Amino acid sequence: MVNGEIIALSASGAAALALGAWAFFCYGNNHITCSEYQYASKELPEAFDGVRILQVSDFHNTSFPKGGKELIKKCAQMSPDFIFITGDLIDKRRTSPKDLDTAVAFARSLAEIAPVYCIPGNHEAVSPSYTAFRRRILKTPVTLLENSSALIERGRESITVVGVCDHASYYYDYDYEYFRKKLSELKASSEGFTILLSHRPDRIEDYAAAGYPLVFSGHAHGGQVRLPFIGGLYAPNQGVFPKYTKGIYTSGDTSMAVSRGLGNSRGPVRVFNCPELVSVTLRREG
Repeated sequence: MVNGEIIALSASGAAALALGAWAFFCYGNNHITCSEYQYASKELPEAFDGVRILQVSDFHNTSFPKGGKELIKKCAQMSPDFIFITGDLIDKRRTSPKDLDTAVAFARSLAEIAPVYCIPGNHEAVSPSYTAFRRRILKTPVTLLENSSALIERGRESITVVGVCDHASYYYDYDYEYFRKKLSELKASSEGFTILLSHRPDRIEDYAAAGYPLVFSGHAHGGQVRLPFIGGLYAPNQGVFPKYTKGIYTSGDTSMAVSRGLGNSRGPVRVFNCPELVSVTLRREG
């Protein structure tokens, strides 16, 4: 085999590897997965038995293929009664006030499927675009919860959904005292069974201490890279081999659903960690 043939074969092999890697990363970033869980409680009002909640998190103003139509279709196919957005619809690094259409259109499309309750995440907390984004979201049917609550009624019964602002809205030095104070104040002023929307899963002990029975969080991006038998490799505020990356976790009487999220931020690709929609069906125990 002459040198020219060796070079040609090497170039072909390199091109095939590059194409394979590109296809792998495209699939990992755009193939939407759906995870379904159940949560049971004796305190849940009977009228809410069987209610299905769709959790959407960490969208990061991502442009999915075909204008996100497949993503919206999958959200609708899960037949949710309510939709919770647990922060980071926009990205602090890539979303300017002129680039809000993707995130706003996504939120508006979700509101056509079911009532939507949304909280700001850490990216909204520090983004210069959040003021413009907030103004536009408030013009949609989406209920924005910023250290506030909403009463959801079915028949003659109701539950309360509390949304807390990310701690970065108050401090940049990770002093959580005010954050804990707001959690307690919001819980004390809530009626009946209460669900908390809070962006960061690493604060589960604070949620448990405040007495929330059910929490929805995101932020960890599933650990970005997931390996068999190991799980996620890194998550913000948890570091290497993070504990809270996907699924249901408990602390005392508190259960917390963590979404792997939909988009990317600083990490440009997902590895064995496709974008995720989470569905939680509420059950009245006993």
